Amino acid sequence: MPALADGKLATLVRQVMPPRAQEWTVQVVTDHKDACVIFNRNVLRVHWTWSTAVHAAGMHSILDHHPLSLKRVPSQILRGLSSRTVVDVWQACTVKKGYMGRLSEKRGFFACTASGQFAFASNAAAAELDALREARRTIYARSRQVRARFQRDEDYQRLLSKRLSSRKYDGAYRVPLSHYERWLPKHTTEALKLYGEEGVPLLVIEGEAFDLVPSLNDHDLADLVYQLDCDVLRAQTEADDRSIDQALARLAELEVDRG
Repeated sequence: MPALADGKLATLVRQVMPPRAQEWTVQVVTDHKDACVIFNRNVLRVHWTWSTAVHAAGMHSILDHHPLSLKRVPSQILRGLSSRTVVDVWQACTVKKGYMGRLSEKRGFFACTASGQFAFASNAAAAELDALREARRTIYARSRQVRARFQRDEDYQRLLSKRLSSRKYDGAYRVPLSHYERWLPKHTTEALKLYGEEGVPLLVIEGEAFDLVPSLNDHDLADLVYQLDCDVLRAQTEADDRSIDQALARLAELEVDRG
Protein backbone atom coordinates (compact mmCIF):
# COMPACT_ATOMS: atom_id res chain seq x y z
CA MET A 1 0.00 0.00 0.00
CA PRO A 2 1.25 3.51 -0.79
CA ALA A 3 2.19 5.59 2.24
CA LEU A 4 2.19 9.37 2.56
CA ALA A 5 5.64 10.86 1.97
CA ASP A 6 7.27 12.69 4.84
CA GLY A 7 7.21 16.48 4.78
CA LYS A 8 10.73 16.93 3.38
CA LEU A 9 10.25 14.48 0.50
CA ALA A 10 6.80 15.83 -0.34
CA THR A 11 8.18 19.38 -0.48
CA LEU A 12 11.01 18.34 -2.81
CA VAL A 13 8.62 16.54 -5.16
CA ARG A 14 6.19 19.47 -5.31
CA GLN A 15 9.04 21.91 -6.04
CA VAL A 16 10.15 20.14 -9.22
CA MET A 17 6.83 18.81 -10.55
CA PRO A 18 4.60 20.96 -12.79
CA PRO A 19 2.21 22.86 -10.49
CA ARG A 20 -1.53 22.25 -10.30
CA ALA A 21 -4.35 24.41 -8.98
CA GLN A 22 -4.70 21.95 -6.11
CA GLU A 23 -1.49 20.96 -4.31
CA TRP A 24 -0.09 17.53 -5.15
CA THR A 25 -0.49 14.81 -2.55
CA VAL A 26 2.75 12.80 -2.53
CA GLN A 27 2.79 9.10 -1.70
CA VAL A 28 5.68 6.63 -1.54
CA VAL A 29 5.73 3.15 -3.11
CA THR A 30 8.30 0.37 -2.78
CA ASP A 31 7.92 -1.13 -6.25
CA HIS A 32 8.90 0.86 -9.36
CA LYS A 33 5.88 -0.40 -11.31
CA ASP A 34 3.56 1.16 -8.71
CA ALA A 35 4.88 4.68 -9.30
CA CYS A 36 2.21 6.70 -11.12
CA VAL A 37 0.18 9.90 -11.24
CA ILE A 38 -3.53 10.04 -10.43
CA PHE A 39 -4.75 13.29 -11.95
CA ASN A 40 -8.34 13.23 -10.71
CA ARG A 41 -7.04 13.06 -7.12
CA ASN A 42 -3.90 15.16 -7.61
CA VAL A 43 -1.77 12.29 -6.31
CA LEU A 44 1.85 11.57 -7.20
CA ARG A 45 3.22 8.16 -6.27
CA VAL A 46 7.02 8.20 -6.26
CA HIS A 47 9.49 5.42 -5.58
CA TRP A 48 10.95 5.47 -2.08
CA THR A 49 14.48 6.11 -3.49
CA TRP A 50 13.27 9.23 -5.36
CA SER A 51 15.24 11.76 -3.27
CA THR A 52 18.58 10.13 -4.14
CA ALA A 53 17.96 8.32 -7.44
CA VAL A 54 16.15 11.28 -9.02
CA HIS A 55 16.49 14.55 -7.12
CA ALA A 56 20.04 14.29 -5.75
CA ALA A 57 21.22 12.94 -9.13
CA GLY A 58 19.87 16.07 -10.83
CA MET A 59 17.45 14.05 -12.99
CA HIS A 60 14.18 15.55 -11.73
CA SER A 61 13.60 17.25 -15.11
CA ILE A 62 14.70 15.64 -18.38
CA LEU A 63 13.42 16.60 -21.85
CA ASP A 64 10.11 17.94 -20.46
CA HIS A 65 9.73 14.76 -18.40
CA HIS A 66 9.55 14.79 -14.59
CA PRO A 67 10.45 11.29 -13.33
CA LEU A 68 8.50 9.67 -10.51
CA SER A 69 10.82 6.65 -10.53
CA LEU A 70 14.02 5.60 -12.28
CA LYS A 71 15.23 2.01 -12.39
CA ARG A 72 18.63 1.27 -13.92
CA VAL A 73 18.43 -1.49 -16.55
CA PRO A 74 21.10 -3.20 -18.69
CA SER A 75 21.98 -1.83 -22.10
CA GLN A 76 20.13 -3.50 -24.96
CA ILE A 77 22.76 -2.55 -27.56
CA LEU A 78 26.12 -2.10 -25.89
CA ARG A 79 27.46 -4.88 -23.69
CA GLY A 80 30.10 -5.21 -21.00
CA LEU A 81 32.27 -2.27 -20.01
CA SER A 82 31.06 -0.10 -22.90
CA SER A 83 27.50 -0.13 -21.55
CA ARG A 84 28.71 1.58 -18.39
CA THR A 85 31.00 4.11 -20.05
CA VAL A 86 29.07 5.00 -23.23
CA VAL A 87 25.38 4.86 -22.38
CA ASP A 88 23.24 4.48 -19.24
CA VAL A 89 19.62 3.32 -19.40
CA TRP A 90 16.73 3.76 -16.94
CA GLN A 91 13.20 2.45 -16.97
CA ALA A 92 11.05 5.40 -15.98
CA CYS A 93 7.60 6.56 -15.02
CA THR A 94 7.28 10.30 -15.66
CA VAL A 95 4.93 13.24 -15.70
CA LYS A 96 5.27 14.95 -19.08
CA LYS A 97 4.42 18.56 -19.71
CA GLY A 98 3.05 18.89 -23.23
CA TYR A 99 1.17 21.33 -25.45
CA MET A 100 -0.48 24.25 -23.63
CA GLY A 101 0.94 22.91 -20.35
CA ARG A 102 -1.18 19.77 -20.52
CA LEU A 103 0.15 17.00 -18.27
CA SER A 104 0.23 13.28 -18.98
CA GLU A 105 1.82 10.17 -17.55
CA LYS A 106 4.52 8.61 -19.72
CA ARG A 107 6.25 5.28 -19.18
CA GLY A 108 9.35 4.36 -21.11
CA PHE A 109 13.12 4.44 -21.03
CA PHE A 110 15.75 7.17 -20.72
CA ALA A 111 19.18 6.73 -22.25
CA CYS A 112 22.14 9.01 -21.56
CA THR A 113 25.53 9.01 -23.29
CA ALA A 114 28.79 9.73 -21.49
CA SER A 115 28.82 13.23 -23.01
CA GLY A 116 25.33 14.02 -21.63
CA GLN A 117 22.91 13.49 -24.54
CA PHE A 118 19.51 12.21 -23.33
CA ALA A 119 16.74 10.44 -25.21
CA PHE A 120 13.34 9.03 -24.18
CA ALA A 121 11.52 6.23 -25.97
CA SER A 122 8.99 3.51 -25.34
CA ASN A 123 11.69 0.81 -25.34
CA ALA A 124 15.30 0.74 -24.18
CA ALA A 125 16.90 -0.05 -27.54
CA ALA A 126 15.16 2.87 -29.26
CA ALA A 127 16.17 5.25 -26.47
CA GLU A 128 19.81 4.14 -26.73
CA LEU A 129 19.86 4.56 -30.49
CA ASP A 130 18.31 8.03 -30.25
CA ALA A 131 20.85 9.08 -27.60
CA LEU A 132 23.75 7.78 -29.69
CA ARG A 133 22.41 9.58 -32.78
CA GLU A 134 22.14 12.81 -30.77
CA ALA A 135 25.73 12.33 -29.56
CA ARG A 136 26.87 11.82 -33.14
CA ARG A 137 25.03 14.96 -34.27
CA THR A 138 26.68 16.90 -31.44
CA ILE A 139 30.12 15.66 -32.51
CA TYR A 140 29.44 16.63 -36.14
CA ALA A 141 28.18 20.07 -35.07
CA ARG A 142 31.28 20.68 -32.97
CA SER A 143 33.48 19.54 -35.87
CA ARG A 144 31.75 22.01 -38.18
CA GLN A 145 32.22 24.77 -35.61
CA VAL A 146 35.93 23.95 -35.28
CA ARG A 147 36.39 23.97 -39.05
CA ALA A 148 34.50 27.25 -39.38
CA ARG A 149 36.55 28.82 -36.58
CA PHE A 150 39.81 27.62 -38.18
CA GLN A 151 38.74 29.08 -41.54
CA ARG A 152 37.79 32.37 -39.89
CA ASP A 153 41.16 32.63 -38.15
CA GLU A 154 42.99 31.78 -41.36
CA ASP A 155 41.08 34.43 -43.36
CA TYR A 156 41.71 37.19 -40.81
CA GLN A 157 45.39 36.31 -40.43
CA ARG A 158 45.79 36.23 -44.21
CA LEU A 159 44.23 39.70 -44.37
CA LEU A 160 46.59 41.08 -41.70
CA SER A 161 49.64 39.44 -43.30
CA LYS A 162 48.78 40.84 -46.72
CA ARG A 163 48.39 44.33 -45.31
CA LEU A 164 51.69 44.11 -43.45
CA SER A 165 53.54 42.87 -46.53
CA SER A 166 52.14 45.67 -48.70
CA ARG A 167 52.41 48.38 -46.05
CA LYS A 168 51.81 51.88 -47.39
CA TYR A 169 52.36 53.95 -44.28
CA ASP A 170 55.34 55.17 -42.30
CA GLY A 171 56.66 52.52 -39.91
CA ALA A 172 57.20 55.23 -37.29
CA TYR A 173 53.49 56.10 -37.18
CA ARG A 174 52.18 55.69 -33.64
CA VAL A 175 48.70 55.15 -32.20
CA PRO A 176 47.40 55.53 -28.62
CA LEU A 177 47.66 52.33 -26.62
CA SER A 178 44.23 53.07 -25.12
CA HIS A 179 42.67 52.27 -28.51
CA TYR A 180 43.68 48.60 -28.12
CA GLU A 181 43.83 47.88 -24.37
CA ARG A 182 40.45 46.14 -24.34
CA TRP A 183 41.74 43.35 -26.63
CA LEU A 184 45.32 42.99 -25.43
CA PRO A 185 46.35 40.65 -22.58
CA LYS A 186 47.42 42.45 -19.43
CA HIS A 187 51.09 41.45 -19.70
CA THR A 188 51.20 42.68 -23.32
CA THR A 189 49.62 45.99 -22.34
CA GLU A 190 52.21 46.48 -19.59
CA ALA A 191 55.04 45.77 -22.04
CA LEU A 192 53.67 48.20 -24.66
CA LYS A 193 53.45 50.98 -22.07
CA LEU A 194 57.25 51.14 -22.28
CA TYR A 195 56.88 52.97 -25.60
CA GLY A 196 55.81 56.01 -23.59
CA GLU A 197 53.23 58.70 -24.08
CA GLU A 198 53.83 59.04 -27.81
CA GLY A 199 51.96 55.79 -28.39
CA VAL A 200 52.78 52.41 -29.87
CA PRO A 201 54.02 51.89 -33.45
CA LEU A 202 51.12 50.73 -35.58
CA LEU A 203 53.33 47.97 -36.98
CA VAL A 204 53.64 46.49 -33.49
CA ILE A 205 49.88 46.61 -32.96
CA GLU A 206 49.24 44.86 -36.27
CA GLY A 207 51.68 42.12 -35.27
CA GLU A 208 49.92 41.68 -31.93
CA ALA A 209 46.54 41.58 -33.70
CA PHE A 210 47.76 38.67 -35.85
CA ASP A 211 48.52 36.66 -32.69
CA LEU A 212 45.20 37.65 -31.05
CA VAL A 213 42.97 36.34 -33.85
CA PRO A 214 42.43 32.78 -32.46
CA SER A 215 41.60 34.01 -28.95
CA LEU A 216 38.87 36.54 -29.86
CA ASN A 217 35.21 35.89 -30.57
CA ASP A 218 33.62 37.14 -33.78
CA HIS A 219 32.32 40.41 -32.32
CA ASP A 220 35.58 41.41 -30.60
CA LEU A 221 37.66 40.44 -33.61
CA ALA A 222 35.49 42.49 -35.96
CA ASP A 223 35.83 45.50 -33.61
CA LEU A 224 39.62 45.07 -33.47
CA VAL A 225 39.96 44.91 -37.26
CA TYR A 226 37.70 47.95 -37.64
CA GLN A 227 39.89 49.93 -35.22
CA LEU A 228 42.99 48.81 -37.13
CA ASP A 229 41.41 49.80 -40.43
CA CYS A 230 40.72 53.30 -39.09
CA ASP A 231 44.28 53.75 -37.80
CA VAL A 232 45.84 52.30 -40.97
CA LEU A 233 43.72 54.67 -43.07
CA ARG A 234 44.88 57.64 -40.97
CA ALA A 235 48.51 56.50 -41.25
CA GLN A 236 48.23 56.13 -45.03
CA THR A 237 46.53 59.53 -45.35
CA GLU A 238 49.32 61.12 -43.34
CA ALA A 239 51.93 59.40 -45.50
CA ASP A 240 50.15 60.56 -48.68
CA ASP A 241 49.95 64.14 -47.36
CA ARG A 242 53.64 64.05 -46.54
CA SER A 243 54.45 62.79 -50.03
CA ILE A 244 52.38 65.58 -51.59
CA ASP A 245 54.10 68.19 -49.43
CA GLN A 246 57.49 66.83 -50.42
CA ALA A 247 56.55 66.84 -54.10
CA LEU A 248 55.30 70.42 -53.88
CA ALA A 249 58.50 71.44 -52.09
CA ARG A 250 60.62 69.92 -54.87
CA LEU A 251 58.56 71.73 -57.52
CA ALA A 252 59.04 74.98 -55.66
CA GLU A 253 62.79 74.39 -55.57
CA LEU A 254 62.82 73.70 -59.31
CA GLU A 255 60.92 76.94 -59.98
CA VAL A 256 63.43 78.86 -57.88
CA ASP A 257 66.34 77.29 -59.79
CA ARG A 258 64.80 78.20 -63.15
CA GLY A 259 64.22 81.75 -62.03
